[in-house]
Amino acid sequence: MTLSHHPDVHDRREITGYTELLEWFLAQGGKRITGYRNARYSGLTTLAMAVVVQRIIWDHPQLCGKYQIAARHHKIRLLLQLREAFQLDVEIMPDESSVVTAPAIAKIHRGNGITVPGWKEMIAALADDWSL
Repeated sequence: MTLSHHPDVHDRREITGYTELLEWFLAQGGKRITGYRNARYSGLTTLAMAVVVQRIIWDHPQLCGKYQIAARHHKIRLLLQLREAFQLDVEIMPDESSVVTAPAIAKIHRGNGITVPGWKEMIAALADDWSL
């Protein structure tokens, strides 16, 4: 979260630019954008990542190695859910030309009970936090 008295950054979560997906998307109000059907987004919201990291530190300090801490989702579905949750006036045009898949890395939740929330839950929490 960015805390600033500067009028250009008071309502943003990023300090510089609109480069991350959410910031970029929220800046698209009133526009037409492309929603890639064959592109997968792999990640978590900052809040969800914080919860997972907390669980690792407290409950699984022995974990080591490289893990994928992510909830995968098609980008167009993610954008549609964000548009609804934030009630944003954005036209999303489906596009099948771009194919992007997420890397295959051992998933963090295999065999240790760590769960990653689904995107519907993460977006609802994000929208609730945004309205505070």
